[in-house]
Amino acid sequence: MAALTDPGILLRSPVFAGLSPAELEAVVERLRERLVPVGGDVVGQERPGDEVFVLVEGSLKVYRRQEDGSEVILRVLGPGEIVGELSATDRIEPWASVAALEDSRLLWLDGDGFRRLIEEIPAARAGLIDLLCRRVRVADERVSSLAALNVEGRVACTLLGLARRYGEAKPTGGTRIPIPLTQADVAAMTGASRVRVNQVISKFRSHGWVTLDGRRRLSVQDPDALEARCR
Repeated sequence: MAALTDPGILLRSPVFAGLSPAELEAVVERLRERLVPVGGDVVGQERPGDEVFVLVEGSLKVYRRQEDGSEVILRVLGPGEIVGELSATDRIEPWASVAALEDSRLLWLDGDGFRRLIEEIPAARAGLIDLLCRRVRVADERVSSLAALNVEGRVACTLLGLARRYGEAKPTGGTRIPIPLTQADVAAMTGASRVRVNQVISKFRSHGWVTLDGRRRLSVQDPDALEARCR
C-alpha cells in the first residue's frame, strides 16, 4: 500500500473514530490503495463486489440509475467517508452505484477483512452501528425535505448540508464546498429539473447568498438566508 500520509483521515469516519492508536495502525496495515479517475465506478449494481472503501482524496456520488436513464443522487461523499460497509455486513449485492465526481484516491479492504475487523475491535463495531444510524437519519431528513419543501428549499438545504459537513472557510468570507457539482448533480440530489435548479442557483447568486467559482465549487455566503428557505 502507498504510504497513508494522514492516518487521521480514518478518524473522520465513525467506524474508526473510537480506535486507539494501536488499533488504527493495525487497520492501516490491512488497507490497499485504489485510484479512480473522474467518472470511474467504485461499486455498483453492474459491478458488485465485496469490498469496503475509505475515501482519502476527491469526492464520490452514491446514485441509482432510473429506467429512463436519469440519475437520483442519494448522497455525495468527501474525504473520510466510507462506502461498501452495508453490503460487506449483510452480504447483499449493492442496490446503488458509487462513482467518482473527480479523480479520487481510496483505501480499501475486502469484505472478509472488514468483517474480521468489526469482530476483533469492539470500537469499530460500535462505530459501524453509529454510522448506520446516521445514514438512516440522513435518509429520513431527505424524504422529509422532498415531501415538504419546494425546489428552493430543497436546494438550500442540500447546499447547507454539504457546507456543514465538508465546508472550508474562505479567507474572504463564506464557506466553500470543495466538491465539484454540476447543476445536473444538484438536480439529481433534490428531485428537480436541471432548468429549475439553474433558476434557483442563479437567484441565490444574484442575492449574494452563494457564489460559484470556475471549478464548479459553490460557496455559501449567507447561511441564514438559506436556512430561512429550509423551513
